[in-house]
Amino acid sequence: NLPKKLPVIQSQPTKRIYRTNY
Repeated sequence: NLPKKLPVIQSQPTKRIYRTNY
């Protein structure tokens, strides 16, 4: 859901999803 460009800091709780999405 979150764009790859979004910083991981802002998505701290979504770090796991951010990494998987990337």
